[in-house]
Amino acid sequence: MSIPAPFRDVVQQRAGDRRVVLMPHRGDWDCLEGQTTTHVSRINEAANERFAPDDVSVEEDMARLRAFSLSVQVQYEETGRIVLPEDLREFAEIEGEVLLVGLGAHFQ
Repeated sequence: MSIPAPFRDVVQQRAGDRRVVLMPHRGDWDCLEGQTTTHVSRINEAANERFAPDDVSVEEDMARLRAFSLSVQVQYEETGRIVLPEDLREFAEIEGEVLLVGLGAHFQ
C-alpha cells in the first residue's frame, strides 16, 4: 500500500517523521485508521485524564481494546510505500485496491 504524498506531507509536518499508527476504526466500521504517533499519544493521554481505571465503561474498554490491540506502528518509505500487516488486512477485508480518505487528524 502507498500513502499519498499529501498525506505524507501532513504526517511530516505534524509528527516530524515517517511513522504512522494503523489501527481498526474505533467505531463500528470495518475499516482502518492511520494516525500520527503524536496524535495517538494525545488520544491515550485524553483517555487517561477522562477516566479513572475503574470508571471506564465496558463499551469504552472494548472500543479501546479493539483499536489498540491490533494497532501497529509502521514507517513508510520515501515513496510512501508500507507493508500492511496481515491481521489488519483481514480485519478490513482488504484483498485488492484501497481508497484512503483524509479526515483532518487522521485518514481512513
